[in-house]
Amino acid sequence: MPDSTLSAGAIEAVAQLAVSAAGKTVEIDGVAYATAPLHDPRQPAPAPDVLEMHSLTALVRYIAENRDGLSFERCAVHVESPTSVSLVGPLSDGHYRQRFAYARATARPAADGGFHFGAFLDLERFNIALQALFTGAGQRDDVIRFVGNIKSEQVRQQSDDGRTQSVEARTGIATVATVDVPNPVTLAPYRTFMEIPQVASPFVLRLREESSGIVAALFEADGGAWKEWTIGLIGKFLEDRLSQLRPAPCVFAAPHGDRTEDRAE
Repeated sequence: MPDSTLSAGAIEAVAQLAVSAAGKTVEIDGVAYATAPLHDPRQPAPAPDVLEMHSLTALVRYIAENRDGLSFERCAVHVESPTSVSLVGPLSDGHYRQRFAYARATARPAADGGFHFGAFLDLERFNIALQALFTGAGQRDDVIRFVGNIKSEQVRQQSDDGRTQSVEARTGIATVATVDVPNPVTLAPYRTFMEIPQVASPFVLRLREESSGIVAALFEADGGAWKEWTIGLIGKFLEDRLSQLRPAPCVFAAPHGDRTEDRAE
């Protein structure tokens, strides 16, 4: 019968394997290394549910009434985008350094859900969208009038620069003439909270002929600059409404200046 007794060397090897499996740290050249994955038994604190709302007025009222007893000297109002504003707290103490959002206002602008920039629409739907989803600022009425007067089923592309388009349109009671498509056009879609003036920006108006007839589309032409202006307007609105609170949370938004109002409706 073979001897099943382990030698001293074997016992030591098994012990080393057990230690390694349990995990330990070793130091090499002043740097600590782990021999096995280590897991932190501490768990982050559960985050509170964010109170959701859909207007800046509701957010201001929540802050002003402070039903949850928040310490506003350590809170901030973060204008994240033209459609989202959050009330956030400070970094928590402890290992995980969490930052909680207590309330968030999310806009539901009409243009976001009902109009897709860069998508071609038939002239009837395009006309309705301009009236329903854009303010009267800028050249909206001129574009509506132009689109409503288009007669020809053929869009002409000028060969000089590849950008200018022409189309036959009514220019009088019984007169039809070839006119250039206006470009760019300044329009102010509903793109942010209703308490904020809608910022006007340039758009490229394009027409093309399809089997169903002439279709039209709008393409944003300001590189997204309207978002910075709008964020600045939201920040100014909140600063004005919260300035009477003591203490008041700090408002973080894009800088705003005198020119911001010039671009608003």
